[in-house]
Formats: sequence, C-alpha cells, structure tokens
Amino acid sequence: MCARDTVDKNNMLKATEICNNYKDVLYYINSLGKKTSFTKKSYAYYTCKFLDYITENKGITFDDTNNYSKILPMDIDMYMESIRYNEDGKEKSGTYRCANLAAIHGFFKFLKRNRYIQNDPCEEIETPKDHNIHEITTINSDDLSVIMENIKNGVGSKKARSTQKKWQERDIALITLGMTTGLRVGAIVGLDVDDINFEEHTIVVTEKGDVKRKIYIGDRTIYALNNWLNARKKMEVVDSNALFIAQGGRRIATRTVQDLMKRLTNGIQKRITPHKMRATCATKLYEATGDIYLVQQQLGHKNIENTKRYTCVGEDKKIRSAKILDSLV
Repeated sequence: MCARDTVDKNNMLKATEICNNYKDVLYYINSLGKKTSFTKKSYAYYTCKFLDYITENKGITFDDTNNYSKILPMDIDMYMESIRYNEDGKEKSGTYRCANLAAIHGFFKFLKRNRYIQNDPCEEIETPKDHNIHEITTINSDDLSVIMENIKNGVGSKKARSTQKKWQERDIALITLGMTTGLRVGAIVGLDVDDINFEEHTIVVTEKGDVKRKIYIGDRTIYALNNWLNARKKMEVVDSNALFIAQGGRRIATRTVQDLMKRLTNGIQKRITPHKMRATCATKLYEATGDIYLVQQQLGHKNIENTKRYTCVGEDKKIRSAKILDSLV
C-alpha cells in the first residue's frame, strides 16, 4: 500500500469512528466523492459536533430521521455563535467558522437530496467573515537562525536534547524542504523515498484531490535530503519507503510535525505553525520575482485568488515606500 493510500485509509477509519453515533453522517461522508480523506474526516467532526449541540440544547435525537426537519435556521445561527470564540475569549477566524458551516450545509443538502427533509435551513445562513485584516506570518532570517540553533543544540532537558540529536538531519531536511517548495504538511509526510529524483532535482508529490505534480528542488535541498537519507540508513525503519520517519521507524505524522515545529520555534516571540513554511515560501518568492503566476504554480493553486493572500506587502516595505514617496515632495 502506497503512502497516500495509508493516509487515506487512516483518515477514513477516523471519520467512521467519529460518526459512530450518527449513521446518516457516515452516509453523507461516503457521498462526498472526490473530496480528500482529510476533508471528509473534518466534515465528519464538524457535522457530528453540530448534532451533539442540537441534542444537548434542543433535546432532539436523530434515531428518527424525521427529526432533522425540526432544525431551524435559528438553531444554526446559535450554533455558529457558540463556536465563534475560544475559551480565552479570542474570536476564531472566519475560515474556521466557514469550514464548519460548509460541512453542515453539505449535510443538509445530502438530507434534502435523499428526501429526509424538504427545506434546507442553511440556505438562509450568512457566510461568516473575518472582521480583521490579518498579515501573513512568515519565518524571517532571524527566526530561521533560531530554528537551526534549536535543531543543533536541542531543546529541553539533557535527556530530551540527547534524543533529539538523532533526528538532526531529518529536521534540517524537513524544514529545508518545506521552506523551499511550499508543500503542504500533508504532502510532505506522505512523500516516499522513491518520489525523489536526485539526478533531475525533482520530487513527485501527491496533493489535495490526488493531484500529482513534479516540483523542482535546488542544490541545498538535495544536500539536506541526502544527509538525512544517509542517517536514515543507520536506523530501524518499519515503513521502508517513507521519506520522513519518527520514533519506532514509522512514517512521520502531521501531528508529529506540528509538535516538532512548536519545539523548534522555542524562543521565537510569535506563533509559527508548519503551514508558515508554505507561507514563507510563497511570500519570499513573490518578493523576489513579483510574479504571482509563478507563485501560483509553485503552490499548486488552481484559483489565483488563493495565491493573492500571500502577496500582501509587509509593514517594513510599506514604511519604506512611504519614505520613498515622501522624498518626492
């Protein structure tokens, strides 16, 4: 079984587990066709969480499918408001709430299509919006220096640092690959050793929607990957073709990369998630070339509107442009 198939199987097993109390949600998830297994798992979670809320607050159970028609637009509004803020009172992003609503709306479309209900209460719900403009967080040269120092010296107790030393080449290769390709974390963890062509300087990657594409990589990335593969040969490997492995010799998981990034960014005064490697790749490429279509191609975006979020001018450049314009007067 290839890497992608393994990830898909695990995601669908998790989705089935999530839907344990809601068989109709499982039918809905299985009807989603070409959506990725990760999206299916997420939709299962969002939809079941919504139904849990309805049961708790309205006393409606869904053993009887007729009860779906008792859900009103007002109930969805109230649920969307209930997930608007974190426990610390900070407003969650519009993107997060949109994802919830998309899952719920898809479920009601499924119910209507299969004649469980006559009317879709989601049709009257407005899409959540972000009220604040968020500047994209990226990894600058100072941040990268901290990350590399943390890889070299380790973080935490003496025992923890000793354990981390074994994985130095892996961590350098993973960070280098993420920063220079802009690959999503899901694509990185799914890479196999034979996806790399060292002679051509390319990687074949499978991304969202099972889309395969070839990405060119530079000498530094090749060097980092070679170092890691040489170190990997000395380890016990269970998933023999997995490019990146973790403790136990199995393919590294997305959650492990998230924990890894949290550790490696210790000492940096901003929150840096694995996705910031992709954001950094995009913004730096745009700053260097000014070519939004090149950035779109690098990230594998079908819609250029998704690329535009990474082309915002940073505050330092805004200040510099103000000084340039000011000098003209």
